Amino acid sequence: MQYSKFLYQPFSADTVKALEKYPEFKFKVPDKQKAIDYLILLYDISSNEVKASSDRLYERKKFAALKAGFKVDKQGHFSEWVEDIIVGENDEFNDAMVRFVRFFALPDLPALTAYNEMIDHEFTSAAKEKDSKLIKVILANIDELREKIETLERKIFTGDETENVRKALYRLMEKQRLPRPENVAQDIESRELKVSDPYNFQDEKI
Repeated sequence: MQYSKFLYQPFSADTVKALEKYPEFKFKVPDKQKAIDYLILLYDISSNEVKASSDRLYERKKFAALKAGFKVDKQGHFSEWVEDIIVGENDEFNDAMVRFVRFFALPDLPALTAYNEMIDHEFTSAAKEKDSKLIKVILANIDELREKIETLERKIFTGDETENVRKALYRLMEKQRLPRPENVAQDIESRELKVSDPYNFQDEKI
């Protein structure tokens, strides 16, 4: 695998030092070099070999872990701490992984934030609305938003993730909330903003 197009080079002590400038990368594990190599191999957008290794996320994770240098025992099991980062049980590593994905400035992350702002407002509106026709419209919007949110969550991590990783994603989103969500709420309330067009993402294909 060629790493020249990667954002950070795996298998480099300099990469570890560079990433540790970010608070999310100050996590502690028995072998931090391999942990960061695994993260890069799995989530860099140029990591085509790992992406092509399997259609199943866990198989891609296992491939990346072995490529990073993690060993398995005679039963084919990784060490417990390695399993924890693979299955999303290490919250500090989850935060680092979400921060790494954010480096690529993917447009899906702010879109996901916008959809969550919208669905929160729709739930509030549904509780207050008395007009049965408008309630039906609001509930349809909620169903559409829920589907879009689930799709975006899968796209951001190129596959289904554990609940703990999902929580890490939302921790980062909470830190980087859109600056003026009240404008979104006002536009939704006046029905000037469509569910399919948050923050002028016109005709966005998801």
